[in-house]
Amino acid sequence: MTDFQHLIYELEDYARENGGRFWLLDVPGRSSPLPEGSLRVVVDFEQGSLQATLFVDIICRKHRVPFSILQAADLTDGFKKAVLPNALVLMGPPKLSPEVAERHLEERLQKLMDDENG
Repeated sequence: MTDFQHLIYELEDYARENGGRFWLLDVPGRSSPLPEGSLRVVVDFEQGSLQATLFVDIICRKHRVPFSILQAADLTDGFKKAVLPNALVLMGPPKLSPEVAERHLEERLQKLMDDENG
């Protein structure tokens, strides 16, 4: 499995566990003008957007995938309509209570930061 595939699985798990979505734009093999492995990630979480953004940053760096991050709240409806048909959308309802999910997120982010620094 490639670093890019691992990245997809980790983002998908995070979205599922935390009740938000990531829109992956410019995914290789999906009409991307960017070099293979480079992508834009739209973070779309009603709660925990800052944490989700930090998670994307850490995961993309961990897997050495060039990236940029956009916030769904900052995008126009026209842009969303234009990009969604070609985006890979990773999402899911939360599996954990908010308290458990927040504790899990803190532990996971700490582990990722420790792995990145150590």
